[in-house]
Amino acid sequence: MSCDKIDLKAYHLGEATAAERLAVESHVRDCPACAEEVERLELTRTMLAAVPQEPMPQRIAFVSDKIFEPRWWQRLFSPHPLWGLASAAMVAAALTVNLSYRPEPLVVSKNTRVTQQEINARIELEVARRMDTAIAAAVKQAVQESEARQTRVLKAAVDKLDIDHKAELLAVEENFNVLRKKTNLLLMQTARAQEVR
Repeated sequence: MSCDKIDLKAYHLGEATAAERLAVESHVRDCPACAEEVERLELTRTMLAAVPQEPMPQRIAFVSDKIFEPRWWQRLFSPHPLWGLASAAMVAAALTVNLSYRPEPLVVSKNTRVTQQEINARIELEVARRMDTAIAAAVKQAVQESEARQTRVLKAAVDKLDIDHKAELLAVEENFNVLRKKTNLLLMQTARAQEVR
């Protein structure tokens, strides 16, 4: 069994099941690294148990405590039980006013019935409107993506043409330099031949 599948911490803290404990114990007998890790965990627990429990130190009052005292307006708006009581009283007053005010009921005449055909027509209009909106958004997005793709392709083509143009200019310049060297060499040979005569 590999060391990755062994949970030594769960074993050491007593969180492993009985089958996991047996598997860990048999693995620790065969694996010196894991046995050393178990010894370290046991040593850590022993050292932590040896640390004495001390009471928390009491805070000492400082001279600067008066500086950090809340101002009068901060004390006024600080949480207080009376604020809760005042809030509850305000909610009760608002509910009382709301319940005492009754608007006139809405009167619907019997002639305002909507037929099934009108409902179907409204549904079809709403579906058509939503479809048109969705199609327009999809077309707009497709056009934008197409234009962006065409821009990238055009830029790549222009860059390639620019690189090809620069390469051709370098080739022409190189050929011109070679031709100039040959011309100079030919002129020098001609001048030497005339000097020899």
